[in-house]
Formats: sequence, C-alpha cells, structure tokens
Amino acid sequence: PKTPCTVLNPKTSLYKMYKMQLRLLHFGLFFLILAGCKPPCHIALSSSSTMPSPPPLSFLSWNNPCSTSDCLPPIVICHGLLGQAKNFQTLGELLASSHPKRGVYALDMRNHGPHHNRWRSTMTYTEMAGDVVEWMDWCGLPKAVFIGHSMGGKVVMNLAASKGGRERVAGLIVLDIAPVEYRSNDGTSWELINGIIDACASLPLDEVASKKEAENWFKHPSRIPDINLRSFVMTNLEASPDSASPLRWRSNIGSIKSSLPEIASFDLPPSDGPPSYPGDTYFIAGGQSKYVRVQYVPAIEKLFPRHMLATIRGCGHWVHAENPADVLSLIGKYLEHLEAQ
Repeated sequence: PKTPCTVLNPKTSLYKMYKMQLRLLHFGLFFLILAGCKPPCHIALSSSSTMPSPPPLSFLSWNNPCSTSDCLPPIVICHGLLGQAKNFQTLGELLASSHPKRGVYALDMRNHGPHHNRWRSTMTYTEMAGDVVEWMDWCGLPKAVFIGHSMGGKVVMNLAASKGGRERVAGLIVLDIAPVEYRSNDGTSWELINGIIDACASLPLDEVASKKEAENWFKHPSRIPDINLRSFVMTNLEASPDSASPLRWRSNIGSIKSSLPEIASFDLPPSDGPPSYPGDTYFIAGGQSKYVRVQYVPAIEKLFPRHMLATIRGCGHWVHAENPADVLSLIGKYLEHLEAQ
C-alpha cells in the first residue's frame, strides 16, 4: 500500500501558508500534505510489509521522495535526550535543498514526541535501534545515511555496529558523542544531565497553571538556573488535553529518569562475532565539549576502524545548533565522499 503526500517547495509563494501545517505533525499528522510539487510522492512499503497505523516513530520529512530519477539512500536524523525531530527542521530543509538526490527524515526517538500512547518503560540502545529498523521497514527504506546527535548518536552507532543492523547503514555521522559509558564524575556534563532530569521529574504539574509558572519554578538555583538549558527543557512542555492538569510533558520523563543508567552507558546486542562497522564513519565534536575525548578514541577505533574525526572550535555539545554552517559543510563533504566511492 502507498500513502500519497505532496512535497513543499520552499521557493514557492505557498511556503509561508503551509508552514503551519508542519506544526500539525506534532499533534498526530504523520504526512505533511503540502502544495508545490508536480506529481505526488509516495512512501512505499516493501512487498512483504503491511501498513501499520500509526508509524513506529513520528517524523518530519523533506524532499520525500527525492525529485530526481537517480535517488540515493536518504538521510535519517536522530536527536538527543529531550530533543525532538523539529529541532532539526532547519538542518533538514538545508540538507534536502543541497542534496536533491536524497530524501531527508528527522525522527522522534523512543519516549519523545507527541504520541504518549507509544511510550515505553525501557530505553536501551538496542531497543531504540530496533525502533529505527522497524520505522525503516514501515517506510520501505532498505538503507539510509544516519546522522545522530548525543543519545541519537549512540542509537545509530548501535545500529551500525550490530550484525543485524549494519546492512541498513549506507553512511554514518555522529555528532559529539562516543560509544562509551559516561559517569557523573567524568568531567563531561552527565552530572548536569542527571540534575535536569531530576528537576523535570519533580515539577508539580498539578500546581503550575502555565508554562510561565513552570519556567519560574525551574529558575530556582537548585533546579535549572541556566537560561539556555531551561529554554531547551521548556520545549518539552505542552498544553494538556486532560483537565486534571494544564500542562504535560511531551517526553516520557518517568521512563527517561529510570533509564538514565542505560542512556549513560552503551549497549550492543549479542552477536556471533565482534561488533564493528566496516564503512566510513564521521565524528563531529564540539571543541568545548567533553563528550569526545582522547581517552575515548580506542573505543571509537574498535567499533569504527574507518572513522574520521573533526572538531569545531568554540562549540559545546550542541554543535549543530551552535555552528550550523560548519556542521552542514562537513556533512556535505562526507556525502560527497560517499558518492565518489
């Protein structure tokens, strides 16, 4: 079965009119019905698949399918902890524009995004990589080039290094994370992450009447005093359809809190042989971040022997947000490298 959708051309005069329809996706619309292309496109399923409803993971897409007759494997973006697909909207649009032979997708990872009925109690990387494979099967995508940031980077590394997943990986870009376990005392920011999740889990949703009140609650020095981190966390709060509370979390804070040891770690599925990914892997690190350090290089080399590492000076952990131009340029060079092979 095929589900029709049309693709928005950002250069048309209809672009602003249909920006609002992008937002509807976060309330349960999984295909962006946008005007502006010639024939309608389709998301095709493999012949052995049946159409589930809804898809395993919610997502945004651009240039789907690609507008040329010689399409290449699409780009799939996986966000980090407390992130969302919409955080990569600008990058997704730019990648689709600069690489017309590739479709681009940004996923809402397990326990993130608008669909509470799909929340799960556990969050191992093997489980989250399985979610991605299930989503690929749903979309009929045999392979993809993956870009993963932070937690999402560990998800795509798990997929690429595992025997059952590596054949689905046409390329791999990892943003500021390594395949290692992080600890509260290791000098990264993991202790800060623990504090943020604790603060989120402690927010009295039945006592705050608005996002402004919630933000004021988070301002306390013992919670999330940093304005940038607080603003990021606030994107996970939304109006609740339940009259019992004005607000609710878009992310499954309870399961995230209980799964923090697994998220800090890095698991791989059982395998008949040593896990590794034989393809070229590009690590892009922030120069001011501590998540990709010299002592982590042996772990990277073991799983990804054909890796390259670039460091963007002056950037912290959110490299794609702090210096999108350089990140886009580096991604473009990697894709050119793949296409030249």
